[in-house]
Amino acid sequence: MLKNETLRRDADAIVRASLNAVLPDEAVRRALKNFRPQGGRVLLVAAGKAAWQMAHAAVKFLGRVDGGVVVTKYGHVKGTIPGVDCCEAGHPVPDENGFAATRKALELVQGLTAEDTVLFLLSGGGRALFEKPLIPGAELQQITGQLLASGADIVEMNTIRKRLSGVKGGRFAQSCAPAQVFSIVLSDILGDPLDMIASGPAVPDTSTCAQALAIAEKYHLQLSAQAKALLAQETPKVLDRVATQITGSVRELCSAAANACRELGVDTTDAEFEILEMPQKKTFGLFGGAPAKVRAYIEEPDPVEERDPAQEAAGYLKSVLKEMGLPEAGVEIRREEAGAALTLSGEDIGFIIGHRGETLDALQYLASLVANHVEGSYFRITLDVGNYREKRKETLESLGKKMAARAVKTGRNSSLEPMNPYERRIIHTAVQTVPGAKSWSEGVDQARHVVIGPEGGERPQRRNDRRGGGRNDRGRGGRGGYNDRNRRPRSDRSRPNPAPRAEGPKADDPNTPIYGRIEKK
Repeated sequence: MLKNETLRRDADAIVRASLNAVLPDEAVRRALKNFRPQGGRVLLVAAGKAAWQMAHAAVKFLGRVDGGVVVTKYGHVKGTIPGVDCCEAGHPVPDENGFAATRKALELVQGLTAEDTVLFLLSGGGRALFEKPLIPGAELQQITGQLLASGADIVEMNTIRKRLSGVKGGRFAQSCAPAQVFSIVLSDILGDPLDMIASGPAVPDTSTCAQALAIAEKYHLQLSAQAKALLAQETPKVLDRVATQITGSVRELCSAAANACRELGVDTTDAEFEILEMPQKKTFGLFGGAPAKVRAYIEEPDPVEERDPAQEAAGYLKSVLKEMGLPEAGVEIRREEAGAALTLSGEDIGFIIGHRGETLDALQYLASLVANHVEGSYFRITLDVGNYREKRKETLESLGKKMAARAVKTGRNSSLEPMNPYERRIIHTAVQTVPGAKSWSEGVDQARHVVIGPEGGERPQRRNDRRGGGRNDRGRGGRGGYNDRNRRPRSDRSRPNPAPRAEGPKADDPNTPIYGRIEKK
């Protein structure tokens, strides 16, 4: 019988093995198997907190490069790399050293031909480290400080920063033309949205000027006239001769454990794990020869002394945050009925929120598993950073009421993009406060979303189907015609679509991703 301490050791071993599989060195070597230079020069540009490790691994794998620039966080350069200029700069607020290093990278890729190739290595932190401001550097730093203090998420911050930069939002790839760009991205955002990782220097931008201006208004950003004008300028939507390889993502960390549970057909809260085989080394002692093997099985643990589930969850979170590069992060515990609310604090802790709160939700789920291995009954864990949960709830409530009022006014249904069950419940509750509006859920699994419409169903929209040039369609067949408004439709195609049947909120899959864009049906 496995004791809880054994379970904890096994869980730690799984985490370590998973992290080894996505370390920058191994991730780059894996991605470079698909690298096909054109025959001309090969130039390297690397940006982010893992830029030095990625560049070092790339040069070692390739043998040499014809020039390169690395820009990483202070204290992260571990030595020289042949043919590569290694620079350190400020993070999370950009500084002059970062601007200077970015200028070196842009100078490096000037005057290239179609036979040349730029190997672009990108990792977390590149948003601040890789920057060519289109406004004075001091103002860019001030705007960045405003965004960090406002509670804006990483997507909102990137949407603003792209339009104030000469390299973000696909503009760096434009500077490399006509050379081929091969980009290796070490993803630190759940869902791997390429245009949001470090603000997407080498991918087309999907955000819009309208979104950028709305964010500036939402957080009451103090902007110069020059900055406001830049927010109204669109970024590249199409890029030629650019290939991107995502590697080392959070998704890869979770897949092995999730697959084991799925094969057993059991809930992950009932599963325990055992390392059967660590990753096998290959030449020169590098990981990657063979992946780790893990067995998952069900076994009731022996009775142990009573422990505090909230403290166990907090301890687990601290260990995970330490592995993520946040050893000084704090966890505050506030007792609640049937559970506890845990609040994370510390420098650079904001990135834990992730895209639409996905990283925060994932950590909350893992902490809940730890807590409920300790407690005999259900123990609820709520995880928060900088009061994000309350801000998110307020945003969703406002969204639900706004869309409900629109449905009552227009008589039309509107669909929101998929959300998780908790956020759908917030929307449903908000809609109930608007007379004449209703909401229901449609779709299954990851496509589950909320639809908001008027009570009684959609109202038919007025149409002008007159086929003649005058009020009455006379002259057809040589005899008096008839008023077109009294004509019966010849087919069902002219009839309005029936209104969807109203449904109440349903019990939903907790794995459904969080909503983004709103679109009309």
